[in-house]
Amino acid sequence: MHQLVNKKLIIIKMHGTSVKSILMMRVYMPTSEHEDDEVEELYDIIEEILEDDGKGDTNTIIMGD
Repeated sequence: MHQLVNKKLIIIKMHGTSVKSILMMRVYMPTSEHEDDEVEELYDIIEEILEDDGKGDTNTIIMGD
């Protein structure tokens, strides 16, 4: 699975047979110059992805800049 969520977030989930699944997230977090609503929205999206795709035997890697 590869999904461009928005211009600040992309996720890739790889499923293995003999190893756990890996969920990789590449996040560009808004700076303090952005509105709080925009930051909170991105946190909500990340939390939803982790709840839906980061369950079970999934190893999660979150990368930023």
